[in-house]
Amino acid sequence: EGLPMVLLEAMAYGVPVIGVAVGGLKEVLSKCSPECLVDKHDPKQLANQCKKVINDNILRSQIIESGKNLIDKDFTLKKYTEKLDNIYNWILG
Repeated sequence: EGLPMVLLEAMAYGVPVIGVAVGGLKEVLSKCSPECLVDKHDPKQLANQCKKVINDNILRSQIIESGKNLIDKDFTLKKYTEKLDNIYNWILG
């Protein structure tokens, strides 16, 4: 999956998400907060970022809020149907 649905579901339910900066994860999480992304070759950075989010209530709240806002803005059923409609219109010319 280029953009894991579990990522979007977690963000919609208010789970703070941290991920590696690859593919769809990078694209989505970079819109939330730079604190959400870690280098794909740095497991220590991932562990440290997880600890930071667990221990920092303000950061955790900011990540949760930005994730929910992103879902509400870009990943609603209405947005999906608009994108699908645009694709069909483009194909059918």
